Amino acid sequence: MASPRLLLFGTPGAGKTALLGALAQAAPALPADDLAELRTNTYDDQLSPTEKTQTYNLRLQEKGSDPFSAVAVLDCGGQAALDMLRASEPFTKKQAMHKPVLAADVVLLTVDASLSPKQLGEEFQQFGRWLRGLHHLRGRRVEVGDMPVFLVLTKCDLLAKKDDTFAKWTARIDEAKRRVEEKFREYLDEQAHGFGTVKLLVWATAIKRPALADRSSTALEPYGVAELFHQGLREAHAFQTRRHTAQVRLQNLFAGLLGSIALLALIVAFLYEFQPSPRGERLEEKARALLPRPDASTVGRLQGGLKKLQEREAKLAQVQNDAAFEGLPEETQEAINHAHDEVARYVQLYRESQHALKLPYLAKDEKEFDALEKTAKAFVVPDDWKDTLLGRRADRCHKEFTAVRLAARAEQAWLRAETLANYTLTDASDRLYRDLRNEKKYEPAALDAWRVLKMKYDAQIHKRPSPPRRDSIPGVSRFKYENLGLFAEIKKERSKWRKSQEALQERAEFIEERIPRK
Repeated sequence: MASPRLLLFGTPGAGKTALLGALAQAAPALPADDLAELRTNTYDDQLSPTEKTQTYNLRLQEKGSDPFSAVAVLDCGGQAALDMLRASEPFTKKQAMHKPVLAADVVLLTVDASLSPKQLGEEFQQFGRWLRGLHHLRGRRVEVGDMPVFLVLTKCDLLAKKDDTFAKWTARIDEAKRRVEEKFREYLDEQAHGFGTVKLLVWATAIKRPALADRSSTALEPYGVAELFHQGLREAHAFQTRRHTAQVRLQNLFAGLLGSIALLALIVAFLYEFQPSPRGERLEEKARALLPRPDASTVGRLQGGLKKLQEREAKLAQVQNDAAFEGLPEETQEAINHAHDEVARYVQLYRESQHALKLPYLAKDEKEFDALEKTAKAFVVPDDWKDTLLGRRADRCHKEFTAVRLAARAEQAWLRAETLANYTLTDASDRLYRDLRNEKKYEPAALDAWRVLKMKYDAQIHKRPSPPRRDSIPGVSRFKYENLGLFAEIKKERSKWRKSQEALQERAEFIEERIPRK
């Protein structure tokens, strides 16, 4: 049997593509094209809307000990899905999503968990009509019921309230699942006539977890995403098995009676479908299929990872090198040449970026950091490509180096100021102790003055945890304040700060032992 196919389907903004980025976050070693890049864009809030259907070929396990299984995940563009839902006849060949939808073994309907009841009702009404049409069409082709349909609640982190524990948050999720399933089944019941059976599963996901009172910060840890795709794979395998069994039984039943008729029909259909046509006409159809829409933006024309763009470049070159290319209309030739040149230039720059755009966390020392920064900032993306994936990567890389430099300057200034303050308080402590010792007595005013100074000691000593800090620098990937120690100046200032802090602590303890308390 062919690899199972999972269809991610939902309206714009429902979070379909982000689920794939979260899957890569939940399983970093997952072998799949473009998912690492998708994961980075998802968690850096740089994910652009999917303008067309994209297929991701993954290898998943149904259980931890099972071998990996190939599975294709079709990410349906939000606008294409919306057009199909609103169409009076959604399952005609005019619809761009016609073939991908019919080929799916499992449908994942994504719904924003934070939608109001009214908004949910509008989406469910559209989904109900759409599923009814899908069932009728597939029923004529497959003859098997219990089609797996997952109703996937996305953005469940938005359901959390302030001071929620993990148990309270998951209880809110369970209540939302119950309420949404109940509402959705109402719309399925309305479409019951001729609808057949659907195996409905309700799932809850979040690409990141909220801040919870009883859990440490795990903001980049997805919730329910890997489990969703594993369960989807199991349901797809089961559905394929049922469909295959039904097809075999049907074939055996009618093989003797309809064998010759079916063979004749297949021959006629084959001849009709593949009747020869002039080479030029076939090439023109192929060329038009490769060209973007006339109103496509630069981002839309250059969408996808390096592998997909290289494939498109090769297909455009194949059309250019065809013997019938010169016979195509002049405007078609110009469009193909322009599209090929644009993609070829972009692919070349993309390859260069893989060597030039290295993020700060990859530097092992200050010398390597300086070299990476110099190379990254020398890499320039043309202005008309600023909003493409490559443009955003370059901008992000430049901003990360700038953010690290600013953090280093701020850290150095803080350390110098705190070191000076520590030694100032230490000197003041020495003077006060000498005055008290020389007077041979302890006046209340002098003691009060020392105790005020002692409060300053304590405030200064406990003002901030000892460097290096463990938190991340805002806007920088996998680079924490502690990593600033790769800079020689920061390392030197940290050493000075520690010595001043130790001296201040020792002086405070020394005076505390020798000055009587009231």
